[in-house]
Amino acid sequence: MKRRIPGRIAALILACATAFGAMAQDTYPNRPVRLIVGLAPGGLADQIARLLSPGLSKELGQQVLVENRTGATGTIAARMVADSPPDGYILMLGLDGTLIIPTALNPKTPFDPLKDFTHITKVAQTPLILVAHPSVPVNSLVELINRSR
Repeated sequence: MKRRIPGRIAALILACATAFGAMAQDTYPNRPVRLIVGLAPGGLADQIARLLSPGLSKELGQQVLVENRTGATGTIAARMVADSPPDGYILMLGLDGTLIIPTALNPKTPFDPLKDFTHITKVAQTPLILVAHPSVPVNSLVELINRSR
């Protein structure tokens, strides 16, 4: 009868080493998280990111740093995030158009919005409104169109 003790001991040591290695891993997050905004500082996305940052910092227990990476309608920021390590320390706050429009206009866009990103949550809904100077005598789109005739 063969003795299988050494093989079992090796398996036990390997299992223990794996378990202790898993326990030794740091919990997320153990360093600041970067929130990338692909639009200009002071714009709507930047303002929303700066409003979210303190609450996210509190909930995550780590500082969330807002970082603007402008250019190419958000493509520079999106590519940076797509190329970053998939560890959750680099997030992106952007408009849906930031990811969709560049890929629709240019098939050589350096990222794929469906493969390179995971949707976490909708943060805000911002309607676009049509306004005019108060001296313009219209109160609706219909009145504006009728006035133009």
